[in-house]
Amino acid sequence: MSFSGDLASIDLASVLQTISFNQKTGTLKISGPEETFFLHFERGEITHFSAGKHAGNFLGQILLRMGRIRKEDLDTVLAFQKQKGGVIGKLLVELEAASHEDVEAGVREQVQDAVYDLFSWKEAQFEFTDGPPPDGIFRRDLGAIPVRINPSSLVL
Repeated sequence: MSFSGDLASIDLASVLQTISFNQKTGTLKISGPEETFFLHFERGEITHFSAGKHAGNFLGQILLRMGRIRKEDLDTVLAFQKQKGGVIGKLLVELEAASHEDVEAGVREQVQDAVYDLFSWKEAQFEFTDGPPPDGIFRRDLGAIPVRINPSSLVL
């Protein structure tokens, strides 16, 4: 079941609930006037996201705010990332600056913050496409930390 529409006609909460209720696996693309946002679902739960130019909180800043990492550790990991590349969450764990559980909590918070921001979008198109995520959208190949979030928890 692929479907698309305009958020001016169908609100985001209804779109998320439809995907969750039907336990769909696929990618939701939400295109606003200035940016595009992607959410991937597996059996109705959000597992990955990509925000493109989204100006939301970066994972390191979220973990600092949550008290899960120290500023010095974040600076070290960011310097390492600049030199060697990689995904910040995976690097934080590999360099023992944060636990896997801490990073997962931060990613969950990051996804929630971004989705909450999407609720304010009124001029946007959405398209849900069944199946695996398109190549190049999500950083799974770099070891991005997956999450499992029930969209209903974001709507309530």
